[in-house]
Amino acid sequence: MELYKYVLHKLDAHEAWTADEIHACCHELYDIYTAPAYYELFDDVIPCLERLRDLGLRLGVISNFAPTLKAILKSKGVYHFFDPVIVSTEVGLEKPDPAIFRLALKMANVEAKDVLYIGDHETNDIWAPNQEGIEAVKILRYDYHTGQGIRSLMELFDELEVRK
Repeated sequence: MELYKYVLHKLDAHEAWTADEIHACCHELYDIYTAPAYYELFDDVIPCLERLRDLGLRLGVISNFAPTLKAILKSKGVYHFFDPVIVSTEVGLEKPDPAIFRLALKMANVEAKDVLYIGDHETNDIWAPNQEGIEAVKILRYDYHTGQGIRSLMELFDELEVRK
């Protein structure tokens, strides 16, 4: 809720609205942020997930998100691709704490050397899994994403070919 209060403050809402109105608006913004209707998959997601599944690879999710993440994944038709789905608000751990990656390894019953993690945040998605020995690749979905990485999930298959 602090993020929403900050945004509303920057918009000078605190000068025109009561504390109760700001509080109500924060809850409404949170409900919008966590609702499935406002999310869309990138075009490469389904083809990539299907191809990875066809290769016999196991997929999971580790996310700093609200408990509605599983409903969002189900509504987009991709939940069935993932096991486990670890949501920070459900497990009491949050990236960049490497403990959430240890939990994922334990839940999936896999070793770090057998995992490739993909994410868009330098600390949460690259540094943190590396602390547990998990290789990580940064995905650069938006112009503000900087550094080295991939722009499309389909580039993962180029990397797989190089490793063969």
